[in-house]
Amino acid sequence: MNPLFKGLIVIFIAFFTGASGAIACSKSPERVAVEKLLNIEIDGAETMVSQWPKGLKKDYYEGMILLVKAYNVGTGVDEPLKSRAAKQLGKVIKKARFATEDSHDPGASLILGLARMYRAGILMTQNRKAKAYDDTFSSRELLTSLAEEQPDMEDIYLPLGMYEFFLSRIPEDMKTKAKMLSLTGNRDAGLQFLERAVENSPTSAPEAARVLLVETNLSDTEMCRYQSLSRDMEKRFPGNELLQLTRNIIDLQCRIAQQEGRDVAMDMPLVINEGCV
Repeated sequence: MNPLFKGLIVIFIAFFTGASGAIACSKSPERVAVEKLLNIEIDGAETMVSQWPKGLKKDYYEGMILLVKAYNVGTGVDEPLKSRAAKQLGKVIKKARFATEDSHDPGASLILGLARMYRAGILMTQNRKAKAYDDTFSSRELLTSLAEEQPDMEDIYLPLGMYEFFLSRIPEDMKTKAKMLSLTGNRDAGLQFLERAVENSPTSAPEAARVLLVETNLSDTEMCRYQSLSRDMEKRFPGNELLQLTRNIIDLQCRIAQQEGRDVAMDMPLVINEGCV
């Protein structure tokens, strides 16, 4: 699976109250959906999104739900659902391009960049590489430019982090072609962007945490820097067995590495942004 295909975001609204006496926290529609999907509540997210008012956001998140469902059907992948997701994202791209040309709306630009990024992932799995490269290049250029214009738009840093990190890990036999297509990345910058998203992104903070824990495939000693983060994610999303397994693996690997006297990364106490608005 193309690594840029990781990380899935959808949309809805809810409230939660913390410990006794805590101030109520109102979360954005997008953030609640991220949490539902991370807890494997796909049907609930789909039902809620179906009630969302018509518009670019609804179209985009309907495409993302199709994508999530395609990869969460039994033990395989539902190829027809995946193709439907690509088609839906294609419609979103057309609408978002029109919206950005018409009004230069940063929100529409972000959706355009995300839609092209996720469609690129689908196209790569379908061996439609030329179109996938075009989507990847266009998406990264747009998101990089948007970050320069709107540096405080924190939801940009999850996709930028994914681009920098995963493009830095392109296989050796593809690096020459990647350079020709300006598709190279910076590993350390990618990790820094993802960490920034964990602590500052109101929408995608927990998804950025998932990417760090599940998708980066760092060495066992380096993963120790995210030991506390893995425990936090396990508590937040008890319905996600993969996050439980990840926490167990990280704890075991770190314990073994310490016993063997290896140079283990110090735990980084990242605090997941709660998404209060």
